[in-house]
Amino acid sequence: MPDDCHPGERNRQPISWIWYTFSTGRNDEDENSPEAHEALRIEWARSRARASRWEEQVCKTVEAMRRVLQYTESVAEDWEKRASPSHRSDVSSQLREGLRSYALEQANAERAFCARLRTQWYGSRVRAYNFLSSIGVPKNDLTGVFDLPLLPPTSKSPQFIHLKELIAPEVH
Repeated sequence: MPDDCHPGERNRQPISWIWYTFSTGRNDEDENSPEAHEALRIEWARSRARASRWEEQVCKTVEAMRRVLQYTESVAEDWEKRASPSHRSDVSSQLREGLRSYALEQANAERAFCARLRTQWYGSRVRAYNFLSSIGVPKNDLTGVFDLPLLPPTSKSPQFIHLKELIAPEVH
């Protein structure tokens, strides 16, 4: 997006070359007729509406991804809470140990599922961030979208890797 053009303001750039090639096969006067201008105006409005729908769809998809990742993390945390020794004090120690083992297994499965989703969605999330940045969505609006960690911690990385750290510096 050019520096002199800001979101919400009218774009004063010259129209694309393709609009100058509009021809009905008749004379030049027909191309400058009110009907031709009306047809161009209608096509421009349709294109703008289509672009707006794409922007909205990208935002909704990214938000859905964020919510799924957040939900799987919360399910894993719930299973870990169930694994605490004080969760079921009304049962025998053998049953409590079995319940604890099962809860930890479920928590691990949820975290593995979340990690797979993060890995599979990485490219889409980066492209969505770059797209939304390129069309002028304010950076403040994008921070909430990508504040979930991108990849799970591993033995090599003591911390989560956030998507914002992996995107080119000029996008930040």
